[in-house]
Amino acid sequence: MFSLFILPRVMISRAVRYSTSLATGLLLVATHAAAQVPPTARALGMGGAYVATARGHEALFLNPANLGLPGTPYWSIAMPQIGISGSTAGPTFPELYEIIKASKAEPSRRSELLAQVPADGMQIEMDARLPLVAIQSRHLVLGASYGSVVDHSIGKDLIDLFVNGYEEGRTDYTAGNTTGSRATFVDFAAGYGRRVGPISLGVTGHYILGRTLSRAKLFEPRIDPGAETIEVEYREVMARGGQGYGVDVGAAYQPARGLTVSAVIANAFARMKWNESLTTRSLLITHDDFGAPSRHWEDKLSAYAREEEDVDPDATPLSVYETARDLYEGAYFPTTLRAGIAYRLEPTRTQVEASYQRHLSAGRLGGAWEQGVAVGIQQRIPLLVLRGGAATNLDGATLLGVGITLGSIELGAARLEDQMENGTPRTGWVGTFGLNIRTRSSMP
Repeated sequence: MFSLFILPRVMISRAVRYSTSLATGLLLVATHAAAQVPPTARALGMGGAYVATARGHEALFLNPANLGLPGTPYWSIAMPQIGISGSTAGPTFPELYEIIKASKAEPSRRSELLAQVPADGMQIEMDARLPLVAIQSRHLVLGASYGSVVDHSIGKDLIDLFVNGYEEGRTDYTAGNTTGSRATFVDFAAGYGRRVGPISLGVTGHYILGRTLSRAKLFEPRIDPGAETIEVEYREVMARGGQGYGVDVGAAYQPARGLTVSAVIANAFARMKWNESLTTRSLLITHDDFGAPSRHWEDKLSAYAREEEDVDPDATPLSVYETARDLYEGAYFPTTLRAGIAYRLEPTRTQVEASYQRHLSAGRLGGAWEQGVAVGIQQRIPLLVLRGGAATNLDGATLLGVGITLGSIELGAARLEDQMENGTPRTGWVGTFGLNIRTRSSMP
């Protein structure tokens, strides 16, 4: 499995293969909540406004206190689900695909496509969550989740090299901000919620099994004008393995029939420690590689994936230390406050909710949004449940979601819009699919 989407020509195909291999190899997992990838298709369909609405197995991911509320099924099961988010800063995904194929386009079209790339390069983010099985019985719910978060920026000169090839005699190519990071983990969780007087209280414990933490960097090109050659080194450093824990504590209250108030502090107590023994691998790209066919890159990248070696502190290239800088910084889950208020209109079977989320501490594994406000609605009609919702991070970023449930089949999709600090627009999509089974009868 290739670790990062490092090259523009193979960016799309590698992203698809990466997500497919995750889905095939991790068929016994359920997702952990994130800012841009809500834990279920239901939550995404309501724009993430689902803290007070969640019942059954969904309470494990949002607020375990909901397990003690009326409306909780006697049992529920979440079956195969996949949640994938992707966004780009600069070119959109369709434009990115065209850029990948641009070496075969007319020169005028290549120039048009390259003009879509910001001067300081472009950025791609991918977030894969693969919920499959979470089991709830009355007040108890068990689940396991797998997550993969990838963030990679690509300098404009590197894209130029792949689109137009090496321009003989040119000596001002730069690596730009071509860097990347990746974190993958498995979260085993158990939640319990029960009513205590008028209030329901709940707790979820997490055991986090770290899989891979990595950083990657492209170093400045080495150019020989006399020989008319260029070569660049792409270096990746990884920490394989880690472990940690987290504890979520929540409360929920129904002051009137159909009205629910719910709040949770996720990772109120938490710790994460990654392996301090590092491994590394590198990829040398020369002028002959730029413009090479896809098969050439498949072979080259496969060899790159196999050459991982341990880092020897006594005989390590300087590029390893430069790449590993800040590897562990923020590589944990932040303490997060989530709160929501939901109301169910019994005659029409309409559910509406407003929710708020805010990170109370640092940590880059909890989603890109530091805070967010969401509103959502779901409507039951014969055979179907329809959903819609919107969210904002209160700083210009927005998410618009829609969803549908047909029997046990659930679908959700959302559009992301944001912009970087330099004003470059960021756009993307989130998609979720899953199967859900639950009893119709509920606890009083």
